[in-house]
Amino acid sequence: LYGTFDDSGKLYLEKLYNEGYPVIPTATTLSHFDSYSNNDVFLLKPINGYEGYGIIEKRKNEIVETKGFVIQPKIKFEKEVEFYFLNKEFQFVLEFVPSKKPVYPIPKLYNYSKEELKTAQNFANLCDEKFVGVQRIDFLKTIDGKLLLLEIGDSSPYLNLNSLDKNVRNNFLENYKNMVYNYYNLVKE
Repeated sequence: LYGTFDDSGKLYLEKLYNEGYPVIPTATTLSHFDSYSNNDVFLLKPINGYEGYGIIEKRKNEIVETKGFVIQPKIKFEKEVEFYFLNKEFQFVLEFVPSKKPVYPIPKLYNYSKEELKTAQNFANLCDEKFVGVQRIDFLKTIDGKLLLLEIGDSSPYLNLNSLDKNVRNNFLENYKNMVYNYYNLVKE
């Protein structure tokens, strides 16, 4: 409930980038990318797109219309990393090597650093204080080892529970169950 990020469109990526958060460079107009050459490749992502649907890949000089899209440079990266939270409380992290597209690889648990968890937690904490539910904070890990925000999934994100070992999965499901019961009791009162 009360999702304020991908559930409400991708304009938050531009806002967070402009505020200095570690986000893939994001804008709604091409003029923000003056330092890039005409040969650089960009991704136009529908503002109200979901799970990568509708993304258009173009060279800078091929981009004419940007209305309804956010624009991001196509960057080289090592892997995708997803941090999962329940009510802003950290649960687990998965990595996808290579990227999830075009072939969806089997994810595995990711050996994250304290600094990486702090970065993900900072994004989770931005969610509305009334938020109840699962947050999936998705990053690209660049070839120089930096995490750059890809998106914040705060509305029914796919959980990949079948990829977790039994203990991690059971712990998450128990926490999820408690979250639902606590919310139900709070609403009922």
